Amino acid sequence: MFYSFCWDRSHWIKASFCLLCAGLLFSVAVSARASTNYITEQAWGEDITGQMSFTEAQSNLEMRPFDGMLSRGYGDSTIWVRLRFDATSPDLEAGDRLYLRIRPTFLDRVRLYDPLQPKQSLLLGDLEPAQHSSLRSLAFFFEVPLGIGPRELWLEIQTTSTRFGYFELLDAQAVYQENIQLEFYSIGLIGILSFFFIWGVIQLITHPGWLIASYVLAQVGAWVFSFWVLGLAYALLGEYLSPFWLDVVTSLSSAFYVLGIILFLYLLVSELRLPRWTELWFGVLVLPIPIGIALMLSGHTVLALQINPIMMLLASLSFTLMAHLGQDRSDAVLSRNLLITFNWTVFLSFVIYISSVLGFRESGIIAMYLPILFSLITSTMMLAILQVRSIRLRRAEQTLRTNIEIANSRAEQQSRYHVDKDRLLSMLAHELKTPVASMHMRLAAHNLPEKLDRDLKASLDIIRDLVERTVDANKVEEGQLRLEKSTFDLCLLLKEMICQTTSPERIKLTGAKDDIWIESDQRLLKIMLHNLIDNALKYSQQGTTVSLILQLLPDESKVELKVLNTPGKAGWPDSQQLFTKYYRSADAQHLSGTGLGLFLCRGLAELMDAQLAYAPNLAQVCFTITLPVAES
Repeated sequence: MFYSFCWDRSHWIKASFCLLCAGLLFSVAVSARASTNYITEQAWGEDITGQMSFTEAQSNLEMRPFDGMLSRGYGDSTIWVRLRFDATSPDLEAGDRLYLRIRPTFLDRVRLYDPLQPKQSLLLGDLEPAQHSSLRSLAFFFEVPLGIGPRELWLEIQTTSTRFGYFELLDAQAVYQENIQLEFYSIGLIGILSFFFIWGVIQLITHPGWLIASYVLAQVGAWVFSFWVLGLAYALLGEYLSPFWLDVVTSLSSAFYVLGIILFLYLLVSELRLPRWTELWFGVLVLPIPIGIALMLSGHTVLALQINPIMMLLASLSFTLMAHLGQDRSDAVLSRNLLITFNWTVFLSFVIYISSVLGFRESGIIAMYLPILFSLITSTMMLAILQVRSIRLRRAEQTLRTNIEIANSRAEQQSRYHVDKDRLLSMLAHELKTPVASMHMRLAAHNLPEKLDRDLKASLDIIRDLVERTVDANKVEEGQLRLEKSTFDLCLLLKEMICQTTSPERIKLTGAKDDIWIESDQRLLKIMLHNLIDNALKYSQQGTTVSLILQLLPDESKVELKVLNTPGKAGWPDSQQLFTKYYRSADAQHLSGTGLGLFLCRGLAELMDAQLAYAPNLAQVCFTITLPVAES
């Protein structure tokens, strides 16, 4: 009940999310008021050996100018950056302090070379102790003397992660304002990611499942990775964790983030009917992730970090193609078109992100936050599709509950109906048998005209037959009959039944010989034979012969009985319906009957492990009964 309130009716959670988004938009608007950046020219050069000294770099490197942000992707080489500024700017006054702000803080080592400080170089980075920084913040800061004219600052950058760099030379007041804005902006982003994570944990507790678990894994990775990218890890934990472990934890978070998204996408697209090879391909996509984690722990961080975006790109493309190849299932919660749209959106978002991260295109400062923006976009889409899935699951569960309630109600009604029907039939059988037997005795005691006596007895037999067939048919339908097997002579049974019929002179038994012993329920077999013989007499032409042909089959393990008669006014029965309950042909309506005889015979045959078939020839209606012979 508590968790249902926390999510199903959690207006406060939604309100909190809206406030976080509003705060983020406000911080972006405030950040738009850019402070004066005193850098007038930027250029970069690449030392592929990583061994050049500052003097060699000044003399030998080819420097390429760039605007905005430096983006060189992953690599082992050293990047040298040359920054020019002019201390004679009218905005600067003697005594002003300048600070070189460098973002992001996941650069491993940044060394500053300043002509006004020729005897030393200043070193910062996330692999360097935090106390080396001259100003604690979510960015790297070097304090730079103002000087008296134009000069150049040189930066030597080494990192295992993607080689981003955004450089600003600010005065003290601008630094103070920028720090506040950057912290507010970062906390807002972390707050939104925290919302996604908390929502996932609540869902995992209330509705556990692998899909929700993969979502939570992705959110944990996204949160830790963003905490690192935004500089919060360096600023808040730098004094408590060694630079090595801080770098390892944040690098591992990116691997778990990719793993979580891959699992989520696969489990999502698995709701479709997919080709069998997709399971093997999923294993191929996941295998490099633990390999990358092992590489990180063994010190090959650059190679491991390069694996992550490649696998993510390959996985998102693969699952998009799988969504196109898959087919909707009858029990699927999400439609194929929705999954195609979702996967294409994830894939295109990642293409935009990775093209900047790997340095394939020029990027502005926004590229530095593309990892977080991609996390926000994917988290929002994942949450949205989980919400759609949850709503549809609830609807399906509600429909299922409704159908179960309807089915239970119908079953209860059917049960009451069957109980009432059984009581009614039992009552009719009990109440009618005694009057019919009494009327038979009274007729025997009076010397009525022969025709009247015969007609009255026939009418009483019809009533008795109606009641017995109805009761027996109901017992067959309800499964209330139980076999009581015994061994008996089938020939003798047939001869006795012929004598008990209304017209024994019309029945001819052929092919019979003594001692055909079978093991079956004698009472039920008599009911079935009585119905077949009675039907043959009733629906055949008056005066014609009803043939009973009894013969052993060639292997002598079974005996076959054929009941044949010439069709009368009722005509030929419909072979598709003759064993159907209450079936009577249109031409047989002038004769008394219930339409239960053959239905009863079919049920009794199945119960006794016998075969009953309709097998007419060109001139006669024919029913065959096949029974197993008793073992000697």
